[in-house]
Amino acid sequence: MNAVFGTAIVKPRAPRDRGRRFDCGRYGKLSAKQIAQMTGLTREGVWQRVKAGFKDEDLCMPRHEGQRKPREVCRRPVVVVAMKLARAFPDRVPTLAEIQKVHPMHSRNAMRWRQALAQTMKEGEA
Repeated sequence: MNAVFGTAIVKPRAPRDRGRRFDCGRYGKLSAKQIAQMTGLTREGVWQRVKAGFKDEDLCMPRHEGQRKPREVCRRPVVVVAMKLARAFPDRVPTLAEIQKVHPMHSRNAMRWRQALAQTMKEGEA
């Protein structure tokens, strides 16, 4: 401290960021404000990501990047089976044995899947 004309000159303190810090993987621990500057989001947008369950490096994804990949594994087995069959037989109706080879199931269920595939193929042609 230097005294000039009887007045003490005090250096101003550096502003401190007292906000909560989030572990952002390779980026280290960052505050919501720092993540917002890095991603192009607002601080409220960062907090929405936190509340939605984003963690680690997912918090630091660029804006709109989170909408391009799935957040969790598909838990509906019917959808998974439908996609397996659609990818395995994109241009024809398979036999029951072929369906059971792609995804093991009872012959009655394979028959239902075959009927659904035949119906959707016919609708696609119309």
